[in-house]
Amino acid sequence: MTTNRVTSLWYRFNFWLRGQYFAFTTFTLIILLIALFLWPRVFITVHAGEAGVLYRRFAGGTIFDRVYEEGFWIIWPWNIMTIYNTRVQAIKHDFTVLSADGLPIHLMLLIRFKPEYATLGVLHQSVGPDYVDKIVVPTVESVIRKSIGNFRQEEIYQTKKGILASIVHMAIQEAGRKFVQMDDVIIRTIELPPPIQKAIENKLVYEQELESYQFRLTRETREAQRREIEAEGIRKYHHIISQSLDEKALMWRGIEATQSLANSANAKVVVFGSGKNGLPLIGTLSFEGSESSPSSVKAPVDLGKTEKSKDFAAKPVAEIEKSLQETPVEKAPDQQGTDQQPESSTPLSNARLDNAAEEKDSLVSSEGKTSSESSPPSPPDVKPLPVHRQ
Repeated sequence: MTTNRVTSLWYRFNFWLRGQYFAFTTFTLIILLIALFLWPRVFITVHAGEAGVLYRRFAGGTIFDRVYEEGFWIIWPWNIMTIYNTRVQAIKHDFTVLSADGLPIHLMLLIRFKPEYATLGVLHQSVGPDYVDKIVVPTVESVIRKSIGNFRQEEIYQTKKGILASIVHMAIQEAGRKFVQMDDVIIRTIELPPPIQKAIENKLVYEQELESYQFRLTRETREAQRREIEAEGIRKYHHIISQSLDEKALMWRGIEATQSLANSANAKVVVFGSGKNGLPLIGTLSFEGSESSPSSVKAPVDLGKTEKSKDFAAKPVAEIEKSLQETPVEKAPDQQGTDQQPESSTPLSNARLDNAAEEKDSLVSSEGKTSSESSPPSPPDVKPLPVHRQ
């Protein structure tokens, strides 16, 4: 029974549709067009980082006590929902201000801000969606003009960080009164007139050079103090060493040198001075057949006899000759005949004889020269004339 009734209604609808096909099609198209037109006004999507403020056309206007969160909302088509970006936003702004001395300064800023979420309805009613151009930029410009107008160009160039801190503080206070949260104001670039900027840079360079000169002076002063302290320490060291250096200490050093020579594998000629205070004299042997140069061999040091050598050099020539004649000299035997050398004949005595002979020759030559200069010139030789006897 029910099936027959449904079938009867379907047949009646088809019969009516055949007669009203054009009208039905037109009505359907109109409904679809209206739905497409009203869809964005009825079905609202609030994306992430956004919030909506609803305006009711027939129910009191803007709603202040509610902010529509993220999600999907359905409203009447005659109402309006405005979407605001609640994330931190950044805009770049460039403008020119005048300093305290009347010179232009070009600033390039980066402003970061966001609207206050709780007072979004009040912001929508009092300012609107274009609050950036109405509140943010004018507020920052006003604060910067007030701040920079109190400084000269040189002070602005040198104290940019301090000026920036004051600008951010004042901008936050001013923008907070107008339902906008100001996060930061960044001065990207400060452009001064080229002549002023060049003069300031030169001044800063000269200041750095002055500081470098002062640092150098301080460094040299400290270096002089260090050298003075070092010299004082060396002086005290030599004073202490000079008190401890006696003949016994020097003899001990000579013994140590002799021990080190005994342990050395190199070929050397070691000559010891005569007497108990004689120190070793070292001369390197020449294996190429050439004798050692006289300049490379130094006379042995005979401790305790320095004053005697001075007295000996100061004696006249006659006394030197007499002392040389009285000094017994033992000659070394022929090397072919004997292999041992007498103890009395030492290289030290031979060297002293040679030195005494050289001193004698020098003194004789100097006395002869002096006598020749003081005595009058001798008359020329006069040959006797031959005598012829008649």
